Amino acid sequence: MLSVEYAPHNVYCYSLDRKADKKFKERIRALSRCFSKNVFVSDEEYNVYSSGKNVSRSHLSCLEKLNKRKEDWKYVVLLQNHDLPLRTNAELVRIFKAYNGTNDIATKNIVPNTVVKSLDWSLKGLRLYRNENAYPPNIKQLNHTKSLNLIVLSRAAVNFTLKQLNVYPFIDQLEKSRYGMDEVLYSTLNSNLPDFPGGFTLDCLKYQNKIANSMGRYVIWRTYGKQTNRCMSDYLRHDVCVYGVEDLPHIGRAILHFYLNKMMPSFDYGAIFCWLSTLAARRLSREIDINEKYYQQLPHVRYNNLKYSNQLHNSNVSNEEHPFKC
Repeated sequence: MLSVEYAPHNVYCYSLDRKADKKFKERIRALSRCFSKNVFVSDEEYNVYSSGKNVSRSHLSCLEKLNKRKEDWKYVVLLQNHDLPLRTNAELVRIFKAYNGTNDIATKNIVPNTVVKSLDWSLKGLRLYRNENAYPPNIKQLNHTKSLNLIVLSRAAVNFTLKQLNVYPFIDQLEKSRYGMDEVLYSTLNSNLPDFPGGFTLDCLKYQNKIANSMGRYVIWRTYGKQTNRCMSDYLRHDVCVYGVEDLPHIGRAILHFYLNKMMPSFDYGAIFCWLSTLAARRLSREIDINEKYYQQLPHVRYNNLKYSNQLHNSNVSNEEHPFKC
């Protein structure tokens, strides 16, 4: 994966599961030593579980390391195992320029029982802000939303999370639930806090019942019954399609997402080899075919641009005279 995505001006960080094989961890650290200028391993190791427990902590460990770097990086993508790129590095750069500081995080209703509702979810109860005087005056209680675990954060959002917020009490309470807690943290911050850099709004979900999708990950779930996104390999893992060579014809530029989930070498290594070879050829050709207007017209990108140009009117979505079009 690193060989496909590597660019000398990018910075990479691996967060290792404490339970991982010792030899695997040694190899990742050896890789970091070989590329000592821009490939790092997080200082902390956590026992990471498929329920989502300790995923956010692992990400934060890497984010703290990356945020201390002097490199002028603008965006960070939080990835997991079996996420494969759909875009070349040059294409992602073009897309992120179109995002103009916007985070790519979905805003969706949480699944029932994802959080323990009886706990105190007030901003002050969670001690969310480091500065007592920084709490937004009109936001008292967090309204939980969720996204996929793969998100894209602007550096400003990362810096805000690490310097202005204290998210660990929030994570502690999220991890009192049984599953899905890693999908809630950043989506809730992004949609609830008006001062979260590159953020969106809760109002589209609240007033129009419209979710905001993210573009980070293309995934086919068992519940998606449309013929156009059928799982051609006919193999699912945890209700998610594991793509095979049968799926390759519809994977490519027709899909506007950034990454694909999932391909597994234990299931069909040929699919991985063929797709990454195609991507490598595209990278070498330096051909870039990106519809920038598509990304600029996404609701969260439009909202962010209006927000920072002071063109949002009052409560935007709920304002009858000047509603924001979700």
